[in-house]
Amino acid sequence: MALMVVLVVGCTSDGDPAATASATAPAVVVTETAPGPATASTPTEEPTSEPSDEPTEEPTEDATAYPDAPGLIIPEGSVATCELAGPEFCQDSNGNFFPDFVDEQLGLDPTVLPCRDVDCPGVLPGDATLEGLNQNTLFILDASGSMAGQVGGETKMAAAKAALVEYVSITPELVDIGLVVYGHQGDNTDAGRAESCAGVETFAEIGELSFDTVEATVAQFEPTGWTPIATSLESAGPLLTDAVAADAAEGIDAPTNRVVLISDGLETCDGDPVAAAQSLIGQGIDLVVDVIGFDIPDADRSALEQVATVTGGTYSDVGNGDALRDALDVYSDQFFAAADAINCRVEAVGQTTTCGQAIRIEGRDLIRDLAREAGDAGDADRERFLTAWGATAQQENLDAEEAYEDEILAELEEYRALIQDALARREELRAGGSKVAAAPASTCPLVPHADLAPQGGPV
Repeated sequence: MALMVVLVVGCTSDGDPAATASATAPAVVVTETAPGPATASTPTEEPTSEPSDEPTEEPTEDATAYPDAPGLIIPEGSVATCELAGPEFCQDSNGNFFPDFVDEQLGLDPTVLPCRDVDCPGVLPGDATLEGLNQNTLFILDASGSMAGQVGGETKMAAAKAALVEYVSITPELVDIGLVVYGHQGDNTDAGRAESCAGVETFAEIGELSFDTVEATVAQFEPTGWTPIATSLESAGPLLTDAVAADAAEGIDAPTNRVVLISDGLETCDGDPVAAAQSLIGQGIDLVVDVIGFDIPDADRSALEQVATVTGGTYSDVGNGDALRDALDVYSDQFFAAADAINCRVEAVGQTTTCGQAIRIEGRDLIRDLAREAGDAGDADRERFLTAWGATAQQENLDAEEAYEDEILAELEEYRALIQDALARREELRAGGSKVAAAPASTCPLVPHADLAPQGGPV
């Protein structure tokens, strides 16, 4: 948290009415008084300049929407029904404003939008953009009494806190992070067991833990009591459900949901961690539980591995603070590796309108040919309607592609800014003789689609 272009084909300039589009309306208005198309007996002139998607006539307000094709507008007074145009004109499966039969005659799949099937490494293919980098991560941290033990010259608790602070500090804000802690209440005696086993606490709901708050958050607890892993996993369900609902409200429909359990021992409160992990899946949440065993005895490893396995998660063994930081780096490194993928995506998306230019011109000309045939047959209403349709479909397709470029490029710019901010924090945090070099910043500037030069290549 990285192309394709077509050769532009020529077209004739025949005085057809052309359409323009409002910046805020999906439809294009065609002038009522514009001259009709050339017929078979009317000579046409070859263009003296390269064909363009741009409209040539000013719009009028004297127009009516065609009822069977939302978005298309034709001049007032035309008879416009599917019976007139033909029912095949009312089938547009991919929503590119050209009927399916036009796409098929152009050699295109009418069920998909052309020029958007781009596969960049590290990015979801096609029109899915970068939403796969939006994540919800809930840490469950063991603060039982055994975390006061020493590894590498520091307590396991201190090492775990430092690793968590570093991870949160260098992770782009594409990840919403939360923290649940167990074992910090009561004590590790039999007398304190009940309080400790019930003491599972949410210190930060998903999305609340950030590089601004993480240090103060982890300062609030110390290792004390018992190990209620199952109860802590059960507490994750409502937190993840709320996070997924919040994502949906923001238009993020498929975030990656992950629970990361860091523990140095097994369940000691009579719970069943494997069953608790399975119950999370049973709630309909698409998630995995990853488990990091911190200085785990060999005899205890298998039980913790099963917690990860039942959800399709991973299990890792670490023996000290450095190894724990390395294990968490696996999660943050994917975002720094996404820089090249973003560059790929910027370049490809920036060629969308160029890629579709031949499609728009050829599609319009194909419909114009049908209009001429109608004129030859004496069907003036059909001729007029199809002429308007061809110009309108061309303009609306162009407007839609430019809007798509603007939207996706803005999203990519936001992703890039978040990743660059995280990189800066990582470099600052690790500047003094760090064991891990900062990932290189992206060298490809984000540019608007209008400034991208066309490049050759097949559609």
